[in-house]
Amino acid sequence: MKKIVAIILVLCAFCFTGCGKIMAFKQEVEDVTELTNKFSSALSSGDPEEVKECVHPDAKIDQDKILETVEEFEAANDVDFSQGVTLESVGDLERRTDSELGGNTYNVTCELNVGGVPVEVLIVVVNNDNGCGIYDFEIVE
Repeated sequence: MKKIVAIILVLCAFCFTGCGKIMAFKQEVEDVTELTNKFSSALSSGDPEEVKECVHPDAKIDQDKILETVEEFEAANDVDFSQGVTLESVGDLERRTDSELGGNTYNVTCELNVGGVPVEVLIVVVNNDNGCGIYDFEIVE
C-alpha cells in the first residue's frame, strides 16, 4: 500500500511540475505577443521613448537604429508608419534557450499593415533576468 501511495505521489509531482512549466511557457508567449503589439504601436507613434520602452537592456540594436531603419524603409517604399501601424498577424514564434543571454529568445515573424501596405518584419525578443524586450529588428524586403 505504501508503494502505491508513493508512486501516486511521485506521479502527481511530475504532473504538477509539468503543468507549471507549461503555464510559465504560456505566460512567456503572452508576454512576447503583448510586447509585439506594444512595439507596433510605438513604431506608429515614431516616439523614441515609446520604442525605447520595448527594447531589451541587452539588445544589439537601440531605439535610434530601429527608427532609422523605419525611416529608410519609408523613403525607399513610399510608406508612412505615422499613418498607422496595425499588427495583422504573428507568424512563426520560434523559441530557443540562449545560454549567452541567460534566457529564452523568440524569433517572431509578423505582418504589419502600414497605412494599408503589408510589411513583413522579423523581431527577435529576449526574455531573461533583465526583462523581456526587443533584441533585434529587421524589415523583410
